[in-house]
Amino acid sequence: MDPNLWPALAGIGTIALAIVTYLSLEELKYQASLMRSRARTSRLNEEMTKLVAPLKVRKDDKDGSFYFDLNRSDFAPESMSREQGTVSYYYVFWDNIRINMYLGPEYLWTAIYNSANTKEKYYVSRNEHNYGSNRYSGVKFDDTEESKKIVEIFNAENALLKSQIERRYFEIKGELETGEEEIKKKGWWQFWK
Repeated sequence: MDPNLWPALAGIGTIALAIVTYLSLEELKYQASLMRSRARTSRLNEEMTKLVAPLKVRKDDKDGSFYFDLNRSDFAPESMSREQGTVSYYYVFWDNIRINMYLGPEYLWTAIYNSANTKEKYYVSRNEHNYGSNRYSGVKFDDTEESKKIVEIFNAENALLKSQIERRYFEIKGELETGEEEIKKKGWWQFWK
């Protein structure tokens, strides 16, 4: 064999090795991006299942007002015992939402938090008025300026919460539909097309 052939073969081998290494690195990048995409999809599915979907279902349900609106009866869910029939469903629902709030973006959990705080403020103020020194005044709490102000704030917070639930629902739905398709479109084999 010609001694000048060995350097040429070594050069061809080096080029082939470089091409194989490059393709292997591209495959590793693709696999890493696919794993990140799947992790993101898994995380979005968890958020949808534990937080957004239950909120959307309850909001759109015929009993949505029981869960979202102010119940101005004498026995509002917050003032009843947790063991009473349907009220336990109320507490289980909101307890699970509060436990899983961390899954959502800041704008959603802020809306949940603000709505819940305003609702609690209404019931605390109502109970203080109805059972405190004002109970003999003959004025119902719902007829006071304080009540009207709290109800106005609550209605605004509740409307914002409902719109943020819708917003997040459609964001997640869109991301889940396009997530892995984008990664597959950008696979390393696209180099050859």
